Parts: sequence; C-alpha cells; structure tokens
Amino acid sequence: MLERRVKDAFSKYKLLEHGDAILVGVSGGPDSLALLHFLCSLKEDYDLRICVAHVDHMFRGSESFEDYIYVKELCKKWGVAFKGARRDVPKYIKETGKSSQTAAREMRFRFFEEVMKEEKIHRLFLGHHGDDQIETMLMRLTRGASGTARAGIAMQRQQSFYTIIRPFLWITKQEILDYCKRYHLEARLDPSNEKPVYSRNRFRLHVLPFLKEEDKFVHEKFLKFSNTLIEYDEFIENMMANCIKLVYKD
Repeated sequence: MLERRVKDAFSKYKLLEHGDAILVGVSGGPDSLALLHFLCSLKEDYDLRICVAHVDHMFRGSESFEDYIYVKELCKKWGVAFKGARRDVPKYIKETGKSSQTAAREMRFRFFEEVMKEEKIHRLFLGHHGDDQIETMLMRLTRGASGTARAGIAMQRQQSFYTIIRPFLWITKQEILDYCKRYHLEARLDPSNEKPVYSRNRFRLHVLPFLKEEDKFVHEKFLKFSNTLIEYDEFIENMMANCIKLVYKD
C-alpha cells in the first residue's frame, strides 16, 4: 500500500521530522491531492505545521480559477493554511520567449519561495511520482543530457534556503489513483496532460505503457539507477576535490 511504502521512505531517507513546518505544492490534481491528504494524516503524530501553496497559471481561464477555489476550500475543510496566487504565465511567455512548462515552473517556484520566506518554512513537498521519474529520465537521455541531469528527479534536493522533497518517487501513478479512490478524494483534472503536443505527454502515452508491460516495477529500477548516477557523481567530485588539494598542498 502507498501509506506503508511512503512511510518507509520517510524513515529511510529522513524526509520528515517531528515538529516540521512544511509547504505542500498542490495543484488539485490526484498526485498533489493524495500527497496533501497523506501528510494531513501524519499531522498529529509528527506535530506538523502544514501550509499549502497553489498557483493558477491562467492557461485555462475560468477552469483553472475553479482549481484555485477548489484547493482553497479543501484546505479550509482539512484545517491547513492556504496560500494562493494567480500568475499571468501566458504574458510571461510572450515577454521571455520561454516554453510554457519552463515559464510556469519559474513562476510557480518564485511564489513557493515567497511563501516559505514569509512563513519561515524550509521544506517543500511535491507530488512527483515514479512514472514522472521514468518520463523525465527518458526525455533527458533523448535530448543528450549528461552528468547528473540524466538522473532525473531527486527525492531530496537542497536549494538556496530550503529542501525539495518528493516522497512519492517510489510510487506509481496507478497507486496514487487507487489511494484517491480509497479515500474518496475528488481530484481536479488538467486536460492538457493528455495532449500529445507536449513531449512529456508523448512519452507518457506511448513509451511508458510498453515499459510497464515489460516490468510493472520498472519505476523502481529507474529510481535506483538515478540514485546510482548521483552517488557516482558525488564520488567523482570528492575524488577530484581531494586530488586538487594534494596538488596545491605540494
């Protein structure tokens, strides 16, 4: 079950500590909704202070604004703080020439960081899962990525003043959907996630089903490979640093 596997990840990688103040990025989709619900179930045991951040990227007009209202009302119902923002990403794209996904991510993280500074929070939880990891690694390999870029999404990543934590990387999309069904969570759905115009969606729609037919635990293989790449890179960097110290010492 999702709960057991994620709790194992919390324990093994020390992703959560008693008394933590955390920010959870919630779009209203099944991934982030399941993550918020799961973290809320741990609120008393861990004495957590949970704050939710939601950004309306203004791509889908009234529909995306309805997502905003939905998440806001859900936070009120579940007793967690809500911080929301509406950002005109289409305008930002015209000004910068950046892709829609890059522009949305930049605007979203700017808001996340604003909230964390304001609320004195140093842990950001996001709902990326094992299927996302496969898609990301394949996309980067296809584009010729090198070094740790090939490792895809990190379970923990230290930023300037906070840590990004993705506890669902051991979990598949189907497990998340099953979790939502079990707890009667009504997620908001973004139809753009099914459009083949985006390269990620093409990997999701055409490549991922084939890999899952070959091995239903393929996401775990990719995550282990990702961790190995990161460990190798850290080892090489340490070796180089030690060699440089020896050269300059002599």
